[in-house]
Amino acid sequence: MSNKETILLLAEEGQRVKINDKVVWSGLGNRAGLHSYANTMLYEKWEKSGPRFTRKIKALKVGTVVEVFRYSNITRSRGKWILACDFVI
Repeated sequence: MSNKETILLLAEEGQRVKINDKVVWSGLGNRAGLHSYANTMLYEKWEKSGPRFTRKIKALKVGTVVEVFRYSNITRSRGKWILACDFVI
């Protein structure tokens, strides 16, 4: 699996994606209390904006830095984005 495919998979799972310090996919942050509805929200978001995001990722040039963040809950009502991995295309 290539880096671009991995980035698309992580974005589809709800992770935040930054390219050169600019958020290009906001992801799904606090899921506390959403239970199974979180999957429905992710699916709807991906169906609406996923194709445009996919084109952006496929058009990346060599040497571009892409960072993927995951959301970590601190308490039920707040949390923060933590760097999960970074890629150099």
